[in-house]
Amino acid sequence: MTSHLAVLQPALDPHTHVLRTTSNFRTTPTTPLVHLNPSLRHTSLLRDTLLVRRARRHGARILVHLHGWSPRLAAALRRMGIHDLDWRHVQVRALGQRFADELVAMGVPPDRVAVMGPCARHWDLPHRDPDGPWLFLGRLARGKGADALIRVADRPVWIAGTGPDERRLRHLATGKDVRFLGWQTDLAPLLAACAAVVLPSRQEGLPICILEALGSSRPAVATDVGVVRDVLPDAIPVDDDEALRHALANVQDVPAHRASAIRERYSPHSIAAQCLDAYQQLLDEP
Repeated sequence: MTSHLAVLQPALDPHTHVLRTTSNFRTTPTTPLVHLNPSLRHTSLLRDTLLVRRARRHGARILVHLHGWSPRLAAALRRMGIHDLDWRHVQVRALGQRFADELVAMGVPPDRVAVMGPCARHWDLPHRDPDGPWLFLGRLARGKGADALIRVADRPVWIAGTGPDERRLRHLATGKDVRFLGWQTDLAPLLAACAAVVLPSRQEGLPICILEALGSSRPAVATDVGVVRDVLPDAIPVDDDEALRHALANVQDVPAHRASAIRERYSPHSIAAQCLDAYQQLLDEP
């Protein structure tokens, strides 16, 4: 949501000071509402734990939007005092129903949990070229699974991203038709040229690149991690090269109604409206 703050701000009451987790994470007795977007990084979890504790002391309302799930995140939520929170002043949003169910199992009251996805852009693109390259979008780290795509690909592969695994991936790609494009901000030309976006991740929440592909009428092949199955019912098992080959050999165009549904559900304006509803609900509660 950080990248779409400009969408949210004009609709907020000018007297409602919404504090977001940035380098300045102070709370004061006049801060009525805190919106947290915890990541799985240790520094972010530590920062957010401190912020929740401060917010609780000052009586601020808290909206927590979880963008993934892991044992580390569950432990951090316990450190935040999730079992001791006054739930009248807290709302939690999870990326998908599976994560919401995990929260309820931890003791979060069901009426304080709802599903809210990430924002995703989309583009109106020309008709797909079924012979185009496979496109990987993401950080070059082992958890993202670019190595699996390089191993099984039978056509050119474009890899857009940077990260600690790049050297190993380049070595793995020796002698293969793999282009490393670096970090890309303009994704429309890449999506227009590709046959499908492929993300064989080993760990995810709900990858934005999958939503961007589907909303732009580009097929996506991804593994059954996180809540990917919410948007890709045919997600494949992790680290299953044969399943990945089969999925790539059977890529189909995205039906227009499915692309439209993704656009509507995950557009910045839709997610902004859901945020504002949660803010208002928290601020209206006694």
